[in-house]
Amino acid sequence: MTQAPERPLATTDAALEAELDHRMSRYGLNPCVTADTWVQTEWGARQVKELISQPHGTYVHGKLFQTTPAGFFCSGMQPVFRLHTWEGYCLRLTANHPVLKVIRQTTQRQDCAWVAAAHLQPGDLICLHNHRGMPPWSGVGTWAQGWLLGNFMGDGCLSEYVPSHGRRGHLRYWGEHQVMMAEFAQALCQSVFPDFSSQILRNHPQNCYSEVGRARLFHLAASYGLGKGRKIITPAIERASYEFYQGFLGGFFDADGSVQGDQTKGVSVRLAHSDLERLRAVQRMLLRLGIVSTLSINRRPAHTRLLPNSQRQRVAYPCRAQHELVISGDNLQEFQRLIGFRDPDKATRLATLLERYQRHLNRERFTATVMALVPDGEELVYDCSVPGANCFDANGLVVHNCGEIIGADFHCNLSEIHLNRIDPHNFEEQEKAFTAGALTVAALLHHRFVEPRFQYSREIDPIVGVSFTGLFDFFVHAFGKEWLQWWAAGRPDSELGLILRQKEADYLTFWKEVVHRVVWDYCDRHGLRRPNRCTTVQPAGTKSLLTNASPGWHPPKAQRYIRRITFAKNDPVALACMDYGYSVVPGQADKDEQGHLLNDPFDPRCTEWLVEIPVAVSWADIADEAGVDISQFSALAQFDFYMNVQRHYTTHNTSATIEFREHEIEQLADRIYQAIQHDEGYISAALLARFDALQTFPRLPFEPISKERYEALMQQVLQRRKSDDFGALLRQYDQPQVPLTPEVAACEGMTCETPSQPPAT
Repeated sequence: MTQAPERPLATTDAALEAELDHRMSRYGLNPCVTADTWVQTEWGARQVKELISQPHGTYVHGKLFQTTPAGFFCSGMQPVFRLHTWEGYCLRLTANHPVLKVIRQTTQRQDCAWVAAAHLQPGDLICLHNHRGMPPWSGVGTWAQGWLLGNFMGDGCLSEYVPSHGRRGHLRYWGEHQVMMAEFAQALCQSVFPDFSSQILRNHPQNCYSEVGRARLFHLAASYGLGKGRKIITPAIERASYEFYQGFLGGFFDADGSVQGDQTKGVSVRLAHSDLERLRAVQRMLLRLGIVSTLSINRRPAHTRLLPNSQRQRVAYPCRAQHELVISGDNLQEFQRLIGFRDPDKATRLATLLERYQRHLNRERFTATVMALVPDGEELVYDCSVPGANCFDANGLVVHNCGEIIGADFHCNLSEIHLNRIDPHNFEEQEKAFTAGALTVAALLHHRFVEPRFQYSREIDPIVGVSFTGLFDFFVHAFGKEWLQWWAAGRPDSELGLILRQKEADYLTFWKEVVHRVVWDYCDRHGLRRPNRCTTVQPAGTKSLLTNASPGWHPPKAQRYIRRITFAKNDPVALACMDYGYSVVPGQADKDEQGHLLNDPFDPRCTEWLVEIPVAVSWADIADEAGVDISQFSALAQFDFYMNVQRHYTTHNTSATIEFREHEIEQLADRIYQAIQHDEGYISAALLARFDALQTFPRLPFEPISKERYEALMQQVLQRRKSDDFGALLRQYDQPQVPLTPEVAACEGMTCETPSQPPAT
């Protein structure tokens, strides 16, 4: 197993070297994947290179989440590794990219943790996405087109007659049912091509096969990137529609698939081929339909065989290695339901074998087994941010989205102060709040971990972090409209600017001193090892919603906006929100046959709801009075504020995203260079292109709105509201006695799988 590049030895003390390795393993560059990685989006499968600067909906275990407006963004040139699994799934990524690993598994549950790719070991189980139940996606291609191309992929060929420039596609059928299958293909051709000739069924008695051939088949193959000598599963095929997938896979398995085994040895559907990359593509396509498969590589090694030539004489021919894709367990039922066989022998055999099963088929756990991580060059890599899910589908594997610290072998005790709820002029209240946060993280240092690696980390370097959110709100209330106008001007070093920047520093320094004093005093009194750093600003995009705080240190997206929150259809909280007056619309994945978004949340085709909540920040009127549009704050102003927080409060790391527009790139690059040259402090920030064309991507999680629209929406909310007691409205729908059915790993779905009461004994 290949690991990340090793650090040169700094001492001869083995224990100290181990501690240094442990500490250094926490940090890394932004984890990333390569541009050729496949991602499951609301439009179907797309490669990362198609999603750069493209906001999109991405599926996580069959549930749709929205990326930030930047979509995927480049993280620079980095060394790349290829992660191989025994089942055949593979992914190219950086060594520090967290992958979801199964750390404990029983028949009832899976416990998982994020582990950097470089720390995975052969035999580790990692998670695959479970897309069963995912709504079908629209796109290019019909079922009939898919079946014809899939069948061509197995038993078809292309021919060109140079003198007349004639081109044909040929589908050939052997065996007892060859005529029936040829007639089926002929009927599909006639449905796809209305002017398709019906007199083209050719039987070759000498070669014992039936054939359907026509120029239209050649053109169909060419439209998906196929050609003579290019019989591969192209990106165009993987980008196609859900129904095309069903047809394509069905046609391919009808041509080259088989049904093998029995209940004693195990039943399986298999697809044999000499082109390994073709089988890898089929494996990815199957997984998007919720069907897990295994690749048996080199099932039959390359060898020489005696085969008949055109004169029917047996001649030695070199044969390429044969590989097999195997579908087993309850994936067989999914295959039969979604794809199936049109070949009558194969269809009957699969149905008969499944009907004979006396017990349930083995349940799929959606895992793969790590084989190796090997270096694979250096190239540009990319990442994205998926609020809520914080992960995405990369070639079927569950991988984390962007982040700065790798939590592979340690735990950090964190607490968070919501500054938007605190009076800026009441220093006693501020001291009490940060004291409470400090005591919370310090008291947790008494905990002893069962996992040895976590306990080792706790003993050599206990880590705590008191964070805050709502800092921007706090300072607006502290300094008023002059502070906002200074921001709008780019936070220049004017006389007023220097005063305001120092006032910010005074608050930040005061809070930091409170935290360190309280944590260290507690540790000294209880005989605990002191953490050497106690303050941080953690990612707070989700938790800040609890109190309508601006996230972390960042400015909010707008003074007023619509916040859309995803729920399952008929979720009790969503129903209560509806009675409270908020509007509910179908989710981004819910579309009609033409691909248009549904509008009726009670439409039978709707599977998810978005609750739309009009929101105004607490200081919206101050910004109006100041004549400031916070969405226009410059990247340089954001960087200046971030550096002030990092210098005067944070001793760990500040979670930071600097948003920029194209014309700001050079200025921002120069400013970062100057900060590094002058050693102004630790810098670790994500750079994110701003997305201003909001109208091109409907139903965003955050949609900025005007004051007039906000007031109109709030008036409508009040008119629809049935009661001001939200708790009473919720109790009408909430049924805690109804057991929840787990669909994905704990805390990754829309419901909590932890029971509110211990199980009865």
